[in-house]
Amino acid sequence: MRGFLSRLLHGPQSAPSPLLNTSPPPPAPEPMSIPRTRSSLQQYMTYYTAAMALARGSDSRPGLPPELVIHICRLAGFDQLKEGHSWESPEEDISVYAFDASIEAKCWFQTQPLTNRMLNRIKSIQLSTLSHHQGWVGDPNAGSWSWFDISVFRPKEADPTKFEVKILPDGEEASWCSHAHPIDSNSEYKVYKGILFDFDHPMWKNVDEGDVLVVFLKARFGAWSNNARHGVLDVKTWWEPSPEMLELMYRGG
Repeated sequence: MRGFLSRLLHGPQSAPSPLLNTSPPPPAPEPMSIPRTRSSLQQYMTYYTAAMALARGSDSRPGLPPELVIHICRLAGFDQLKEGHSWESPEEDISVYAFDASIEAKCWFQTQPLTNRMLNRIKSIQLSTLSHHQGWVGDPNAGSWSWFDISVFRPKEADPTKFEVKILPDGEEASWCSHAHPIDSNSEYKVYKGILFDFDHPMWKNVDEGDVLVVFLKARFGAWSNNARHGVLDVKTWWEPSPEMLELMYRGG
């Protein structure tokens, strides 16, 4: 009788359809590369508008000469990230493992030899990595010992086609930490961004024409590892109006 009343009030209870998938969706696949960004059209429009206002002046202020316009654009921090203004790692996974207090390091990828023209145009560089550490940390208070360095290498005197790390006046290698893996991260590949090596960073005082910048994976202390799948060293250059645009500005077109 109770079963009859239940069916009368609630209707028949059908079994779940075998075609209905009630299991949770599968996890999203790990990324294989780092998403790329570029300077936007709106950013360039802002730059050109400001440069044109400086060049043409106004009723209360005369226009400025080209060299002063370019100088003010630099003071304002006008930079750009364009297609081809970066160096990328090889398309293969790479890892380094530490076993004791010694630092284990592997060279990952490097820039081409830098020319004076390139050095004059570079405003900043920033390393992004698709990477992870070993996935667990025994003592979170001890810090992260899985990180990336950017080192300055110079051509060897005996063979300029080969390079060696530069040594600073204090005897240390010309090498700076870009970023370390967060302590609470896991063993999944994720995108991590390093610090911005802006034009006033001490590294640039030690970079000369012909030098190369080398990216290293590093790890230290037992069980620590550094695992990377993709790396990009983005280069932002100073923006300045092209000669053609300057001519158009001063012609009043």
